[in-house]
Amino acid sequence: MEKIHPPSTKIVIFQTIDGEEHHGFYVKDINKHITGVNRWKDANTEKWYDDKEISNWRYFKHYPDY
Repeated sequence: MEKIHPPSTKIVIFQTIDGEEHHGFYVKDINKHITGVNRWKDANTEKWYDDKEISNWRYFKHYPDY
């Protein structure tokens, strides 16, 4: 089954496979030359995570679009 992702660049809370929660966003096809390179970015630490490192995510409830 394919992993479900949030809309690209919308603020979410995501959880890494080691159980840590991060406030940030998902970016689909981050590399314009190669599709399928998907990353997650922690907005506080500016750290990028590979899609395979993320176990779960949920919408950030305070974001006005949700």
